Amino acid sequence: MPKQSGEAFLHERNTNVHKSREVEDATSYMRRSGEKIPNSPAEKLGAHIRFLNEVVNDGLLTGDQESISRQVDHLTIRPDDVPQSYFDLQKKIARERGHGDIDITPSMRDTMIETIREEQTQSLESWANYLTDASNDTTYPDWFKKYAFEAMTKLGPFDKEKSAYTKRSRGTTAPFADLNAEALAYVYDAIDRHALQGIDADDEKAASLVKSGNFAKLYAHAMMEVTPASAERREITAGSWTKYDQIEGEYDPDYDFNEEGEASDHASVDNEDAMRLAKSLQGHGTGWCTAGARTAAHQLTQGDFYVYYSQDEGGSDTVPRIAIRMERGRVAEVRGIEHDQNLEGNMTDIAKEKLSTLSGGEEYLKIVADMKRLTEIDKHYHAGEDLTVEDIMFLRYSDIKGFGYKRDPRIDNLLKLRDSDKDLTMLIEKVDNMQLAQVMALAPEGSDFHRSASYNLVSNLDKFELSIEDKDAIGLQLIEDFKADCVAPNLNKFYDKVFLAQAMIEYQQPYALSDVIENMDDPSYLVDGLIDYGSSDFITSNLDKFEPGSVDHALLAQHLIEEGKFKDLINNLDKFEPGSVDHAMLVDKTLLKGESGLIGINLDKFEPGSVDHALLAQH
Repeated sequence: MPKQSGEAFLHERNTNVHKSREVEDATSYMRRSGEKIPNSPAEKLGAHIRFLNEVVNDGLLTGDQESISRQVDHLTIRPDDVPQSYFDLQKKIARERGHGDIDITPSMRDTMIETIREEQTQSLESWANYLTDASNDTTYPDWFKKYAFEAMTKLGPFDKEKSAYTKRSRGTTAPFADLNAEALAYVYDAIDRHALQGIDADDEKAASLVKSGNFAKLYAHAMMEVTPASAERREITAGSWTKYDQIEGEYDPDYDFNEEGEASDHASVDNEDAMRLAKSLQGHGTGWCTAGARTAAHQLTQGDFYVYYSQDEGGSDTVPRIAIRMERGRVAEVRGIEHDQNLEGNMTDIAKEKLSTLSGGEEYLKIVADMKRLTEIDKHYHAGEDLTVEDIMFLRYSDIKGFGYKRDPRIDNLLKLRDSDKDLTMLIEKVDNMQLAQVMALAPEGSDFHRSASYNLVSNLDKFELSIEDKDAIGLQLIEDFKADCVAPNLNKFYDKVFLAQAMIEYQQPYALSDVIENMDDPSYLVDGLIDYGSSDFITSNLDKFEPGSVDHALLAQHLIEEGKFKDLINNLDKFEPGSVDHAMLVDKTLLKGESGLIGINLDKFEPGSVDHALLAQH
C-alpha cells in the first residue's frame, strides 16, 4: 500500500468532502490570509483542519472547554427526540423487577431525560478531553482527532455477540461509545502502518478495515483485540477479591435504565469508594451497569459490593471477572462477563467458594452447580465426545438457571445441531418413562423453553410406555398448570377425553377446545359445564360446531343476557334458531345499556320490525 498523508486518508474515506461549502470557505479564507494551498483534495482538507484549529479555536483540536461544551450540547439528544418506547421500557423493566405497574409522571419523565442527556454528555466529554489532553501518552494529530470523534458520534451500543457497533439514530438514548484508550491507539496504529506508512499487512483483518476507512468496524475490531476479557485473558483465573464497603448515610437516587436494561443514576456522586469501584470496571467490556459511577454509588447504598479481579499482563489483579452485589446484608445479584453477564465456566468454583461465605449465598449454589455442569458438558462436546443420556436430559428438560439476565447461550449452541426427535426417542428408551414424562410436564409458567417440552411430551405421548391412567393424570396435571393448549390438540391420545375436556372448562381454559370441538364424537356433554362455569360465550362462538339439538338456544340466550354478554349474543345472533331469542326485548335491553352501536353494525341480523330505526338513530 503506498504512503499517504492523514488528510489523504480522510479523502479516500469520503471523496466528496473537500467539495463541501465548509471546506471551500475555509480554504478561501486561508488563501486570503496569504497561505498557498494547492487544489488537491488532501491539501484542502488540511487547510480546513488548520482553519478550525487556528481561527475557529475548535475545542476538539485545541482543548478549549467552551467550544467543547457547545459541541457536546449540540450532539446530545434533544428532549423531544427521546422516544416513547424508552419510557415504555422503563415501565416494563420496573414491572419485571417486582415494582408493579408504575405511572411515569411528567416530573419523572423530565428526570429520566435529564439523566439520559447527562450520561451522553459525560461519554462525549470523555472522548473530547482525552483527545485534547496533552498529558496523555499518545498525542494524536488533528486529522485523526477529527476523524475519530466525528465517527464515534455515529456509533450506537456495542453488540458483543456480533462484535460490532449498532448505528446511532437521532432518538438513541444510550450513552456514546465507551472510550478505550488502548483500542483507540490500536486504530491509529493500524491506520498509520497500513495507510500512512504503507507497511505490508501483518494483520490482514485490520488492513482490510483500514482500507475501508470504517471507524466503527476498526474500533470494534480493536475492542475485541485489546479487551482484557479476550479468550487468552479468560484462561487466567488467578486473582483476588476486593470488597467495597456499603456507603453510610442517605443516598437518594434518580433511578433510570438504558436501552439495554442496564441501570444508571442521576444524583451527584462524590464518594471515593463508588468512584474507585466504577473506575476499576471501565474499559473492560464487562457490560455491568456498575461501571457508571452513579449506579455504583446507588448500589453501595444498598450493601457491600465484591469484585473478583484476575491478573493482567503485568501480574496485577485488575481484570474484573465476577461481581457480587449485596442488599440488606444478603446476596442480591451475581454477574459474570460472559454474554448477557453470565458467569464464565472457569469462574464457577471461585464464585462458589465466595458465595458459601456470604449470607444468602446458599440460594445461588444451585446456579453454580448448573453452570459447572454446563461447563463440563461444553468441554466434552468441544473435545469431540458424545453427549450422554444424562447430558441431554439436563440440557433439554432441566430448569437451568444462570447468573446472566438471559438464558446461557451455551445451551442453545449445544442443542442447535441435534435432532430433538432422535434425542427424545433415545430418552424414552433409556430413562424411566414416568420420570421422563414428569420432568417434561413440569414446565414453569412463562417459560417458552419448558412449554415447548410440554407440547413435545403430549404430541409424542403414544410413544411412552405408560398406563392409560398415568397418561390421563399427566393430561390433568398439564391442564392444572394452565397448559390446556398442549392437551387439546392431542385429546385423542388420552383415554378419558370427556374428563379432560371438562377439566379444561373447570380450569377456565375452554378456548383450547375451539379447534378440536368439531372433531369430537359428541361435544354436547360439554354444554352444561360451559354454562355452569360462565363460558356460555364459548358455546355461542362455536354454536355451529355442536350437533343440532344438543344446545337449547333459548336457554343459552337467556344465560348470555343474564351474564351481560350482549356483544357475544348479538354478534352471533344469526346462528340462533328462529324464535329462540326475543329480538325486540334484546334491542330494548341493549339500548338501556348504551350499546346502540352494537345494534347498528349488526342490523341485518335482527328480525324485520324488531328495531325502531328512528329510535336507534336518536340513540
